[in-house]
Amino acid sequence: MPHVLPTTGLIAQKKQFWGSAPKSAWNVLFAVIAFGVLGLRLYHCTRMPAHTGDIARHLLYGLAVNRWGLAAAAHSLVEFNPAFASISWSHLPFNYPVLTLLFFSAVAAILPTLFFARLCLTLLEGLSAIFIYGTTGERWLALLYWASPLSIWWTSREGQFEALQNVLVFLALYLLKRRPAIAFLVLGLAIQVKLSAFLLLPVFVLALPTRATRQTLACLGGFAASLLPTGIACLYYPALAQIQYSAPLLYNPYYWNILDRPMFSWNPGWMIWFNQIGSYGILTLVLVWFLRSKNRVAYLAPIAFLVACKWHKNVQFWYMQLFPSFTLPIPEPRLRLVLFLVVPLLDIYSLAMVWCGPLYLGVGGYYGQLTPFTRF
Repeated sequence: MPHVLPTTGLIAQKKQFWGSAPKSAWNVLFAVIAFGVLGLRLYHCTRMPAHTGDIARHLLYGLAVNRWGLAAAAHSLVEFNPAFASISWSHLPFNYPVLTLLFFSAVAAILPTLFFARLCLTLLEGLSAIFIYGTTGERWLALLYWASPLSIWWTSREGQFEALQNVLVFLALYLLKRRPAIAFLVLGLAIQVKLSAFLLLPVFVLALPTRATRQTLACLGGFAASLLPTGIACLYYPALAQIQYSAPLLYNPYYWNILDRPMFSWNPGWMIWFNQIGSYGILTLVLVWFLRSKNRVAYLAPIAFLVACKWHKNVQFWYMQLFPSFTLPIPEPRLRLVLFLVVPLLDIYSLAMVWCGPLYLGVGGYYGQLTPFTRF
């Protein structure tokens, strides 16, 4: 064992001491933020949704499926009970893929309350953060996702279910290099929550080994097997046809033509400009990296997602919750970090809601005398 001079040992001990202190401080800061966000999310789970009534619709469909089977999805809520007329889009059949329906059926079977449904979605966001860390090894990236105002407001407060697609996408990305066949299966399940997960398919296909034919066939088989829930659902109701139904609404707060004022509905001018600057700015940032990168496929999903959101005529704020899942395959760590950091700028509304409280409290029409803990 080499001889170490006393002074050298003291210097080494000082370096170890001063090197560990900041690390401990960062660990404490990380834990404080993570648990602070958890407390904030749980608080919002105990409040009534302030802006949307979709979570009530999903729970009612979950109850209907548990009572009458998958065929219930072919009917509108008002067909079950005219009193449901105040629920969002109660005159339409269930118009989301089957995995969404099955998720809310499971939630409704356990405890059909607004609190529990949003708690389940919140826990899924926590799992997503864990999968982000497992995929990248970057815990602050995971924390940025967990602490995003987009997620806090639209998941924990309003109960939008983008968290379900995200957790499946993040899990699929985590498994892609570890269990590729299972990763393809999980991606297929994500597509059956919302079709936008399909944008990541090129990333998964290019990850297939070029010579391992057996593994490639296993991956393709896993993806095919994942579509079985939709195949079964089609035996009971027109699952594919109903996905094409869209709410009779022309509204897009990110629409490419800022002069088309009716497309922005109630949005005040400042909100329109903030969302336009944020969406165009982030799209430009990704495009610049796309042009300078050799691995361009990884940038296609976030570009396609933002372009689609700016082009389509029926887009909502909470769709932007999906954006981080499309950016995770980007190979450049600095760009990923920047995108996770600035993603709240894609929705200035949720940022304002988390910091300033609800601006719109018209919950009576959606929920009547319900509380977050009332059983449906």
